[in-house]
Amino acid sequence: MGKNILNLSIIGAGAMGSAIASGIHLAQKKILANPEIKVPERYENTEIKLSICNRSQEKLDKLSKKIDFTAYEKIEEMISSEKPNLLIIAVKPKDISEILNSLKNISAECIIVSVLAGINIKTIEDRFPFNPIFRAMPNTPAQIGSGITALTYNKHCNDEHKNLVQKIFHAVGDVIFIDDENKMHAVTALSGSGPAYFFFLAEALIQAGINQGLNLEEASILVNKTFLGSGLLLNSSNEGAMNESVNSRSNNPSPETLRKAVTSPNGTTHAAISSLENNGFSEIINQAIQAASQRSKEFS
Repeated sequence: MGKNILNLSIIGAGAMGSAIASGIHLAQKKILANPEIKVPERYENTEIKLSICNRSQEKLDKLSKKIDFTAYEKIEEMISSEKPNLLIIAVKPKDISEILNSLKNISAECIIVSVLAGINIKTIEDRFPFNPIFRAMPNTPAQIGSGITALTYNKHCNDEHKNLVQKIFHAVGDVIFIDDENKMHAVTALSGSGPAYFFFLAEALIQAGINQGLNLEEASILVNKTFLGSGLLLNSSNEGAMNESVNSRSNNPSPETLRKAVTSPNGTTHAAISSLENNGFSEIINQAIQAASQRSKEFS
């Protein structure tokens, strides 16, 4: 029996588009090379034919040194030549109108996945009312296969569509389905923008370490490894709990439990946590997420 071909096209070769393309390419190679890795029966004889469109030939050339794909500089040409079964739009939100105008010849059966922050499904559905449409919010750790992608979808998406799109985004990390598209603003603020908050805190901690007498290298190593180890510790009991999504985890140690375990009464950590609480740390974080969520709503 020959392989089925899935024509998967991506518009955008920026950080996220490249991350998704690289993840798909590497995941497929691992599956094809290792017979012990099982995939859903519907897809076990499916091979992905990848094409990517981007205005910048430089970005396409850079990506082509890492993975195999067919490159295009014009969307219309890619759609006409590849006739994609699944199309991922990974560009800036401001470009959505131009992109949609370029998709007029797309098949009504093509699955459209938007990775545009703040752009709702209806914006795309108004132009393509019969297509299965997903809205996805991955984050930048997808670049190393450690992202988390939230997915929501329209009424034309069936279980087969959901399984396929879930499989695609599993190539760059974990996947969670969101039951209400309105929650995607919170998702964008929390996990979509979340890595920036993490890095911002790392910057502040490194500078604080320097202020206490450490040099840049010492402070950077200590902060980076502390963050890495703490993240792994928080996630440690999640290993083995992953089935199809992260929706049903219930027996994991909470951040609060782990924090209390390292916070001895009247100790050094207690002094730091008390200072954060007294300076309104939790409210500062809450206001930041609210601001990001509001900005996402303004894009809608």
